[in-house]
Amino acid sequence: MRNGEEPREDPACGYEQFGIAIFSRQDLGTAKKYDLPKDTKGGVNKLLCAPLAARLHMRFCTTHITSDDTNIGGSPINEQQLNAVQGHLQDLYNDGDTVVIAGDFNARPHLRRLNDWYSPSVNGPNNGNNTGEYRELDDLDPVCPGVGETTVLETSGDGDPIPPEEPCNQRPKIDLIFVRESLIAGPYSGDALGQGTGCGGGPCSDHRVTIGTVPVRVKV
Repeated sequence: MRNGEEPREDPACGYEQFGIAIFSRQDLGTAKKYDLPKDTKGGVNKLLCAPLAARLHMRFCTTHITSDDTNIGGSPINEQQLNAVQGHLQDLYNDGDTVVIAGDFNARPHLRRLNDWYSPSVNGPNNGNNTGEYRELDDLDPVCPGVGETTVLETSGDGDPIPPEEPCNQRPKIDLIFVRESLIAGPYSGDALGQGTGCGGGPCSDHRVTIGTVPVRVKV
């Protein structure tokens, strides 16, 4: 197993370094990090991708999009980061790679800034106006078709309550697992579990553990 991490500092972690990482049951090849446009919080958000060592055209990626929506250089910085991630994924697809990307997108599925991610086949009352190439692994969940179930807990890391919202009168779903629709080879599913508790006895996050399963076509 190999993993990659890009440290940054944040007051939420007592200014300790933290980052994103990929862990795998199967050996991974060399990870590659891509810088995303800078927000106003300091540090650099990243896209991190790594292939399977035994099948280099199967690639796993992760990212953590900023929650900052400050207008920088003419557009919101969170949209700039989403666009940058999508551009890198398109380059990987053009190179013949199949990519599964999972992460904290800090965007709810029905929001406009994800319309060019979700495929039009997702369009419905809860998530419409989509023009993209991707399916999200929980988007068929009957709890909220087109969206899936909430991935956050009842309270934030600061202890503030997170109220239910529309659509579907649930707390936000912002942790997403995307796969390009044209590469999906059969039924897929996703689920948001409970809170992670393997962090020294305390909570690991104010997000729920999110999982997914999907068969995909991979170039050999």
